[in-house]
Amino acid sequence: MKIGVIDLGSNSIRLVIYEYVDKQLNKLLNFKHQGKAVLFIKDNKMSDEGVEAIVSSLKQLVFMAKIYELDEFRIFATASLRNISNSAETVAKIEQQIHHKMEVLSDEEESLFGFDAILRNEELPLSGLTIDIGGGSMEIIYFKDKKALFSTSIPVGSLSFATKFVDEVIPTEDEQAEMRQFIRNHYESLPWLKAIQVNSIMGIGGTSRAMNTMNKELNLEKNGTLHYETVATIANLGIEHSKQIIKAVPDRLMTMLPGAIMIDELMQLVLADEFKASKMSVREGYIYNRILDKYEQ
Repeated sequence: MKIGVIDLGSNSIRLVIYEYVDKQLNKLLNFKHQGKAVLFIKDNKMSDEGVEAIVSSLKQLVFMAKIYELDEFRIFATASLRNISNSAETVAKIEQQIHHKMEVLSDEEESLFGFDAILRNEELPLSGLTIDIGGGSMEIIYFKDKKALFSTSIPVGSLSFATKFVDEVIPTEDEQAEMRQFIRNHYESLPWLKAIQVNSIMGIGGTSRAMNTMNKELNLEKNGTLHYETVATIANLGIEHSKQIIKAVPDRLMTMLPGAIMIDELMQLVLADEFKASKMSVREGYIYNRILDKYEQ
């Protein structure tokens, strides 16, 4: 069985094709467009220019999906279209032009789908946090005994964070200080998050994987789990490290440090010492919950 999903995020639009065999979901192909939808949002509304850019990318990806003769094909959006005031109007315009329905996930669905993908495919500690830093939002879940006890979505992602505070490309020391205070205030506004202490945080999404890539470039740690000192080192890189950032994660030059700062501040708040990037994403969770559940019943 071949399954294709298009994930319309704030930073990118991605078509991923999977094969489902013997209850295993295997990734076959991955096509990415640098959509950066969040840059087209003005006064909390998606502009007509933004709709055109999204439609242009989606038409190409939908065409590619048709070539692969998929058994199931879905399109979903996350914070890119969820957090704007003209969400319904924007979705209607896009659907009309691409001739395909799309679903906008709620913040709770996005959080729980990501957690479900991790739960099915990763070894989890007794308790900890899972996070998903997208371009326009961040989902956080506190779990214990493999159950999600608290979840939240913060309307701040690595790209929106960068556009809000960074004048050039790499944040200056002053900008980093402002960013840290801003995200710390967001975290501390959540009573349950302030009250917990965990040792381990597992991240999904491109920002989390980029932490691993940056770690290898800087030659800080050898294994897949990053300790807090490594996360803090990456989060405190400056303009003088631009060449290393470009070499390691060229497509995340603008978002690498904002995302790392978000992780750094969260680890400080909950006193976590370990950060690990999962290979999973909200896409796998979406497939399990929206598509495969009906086949497995």
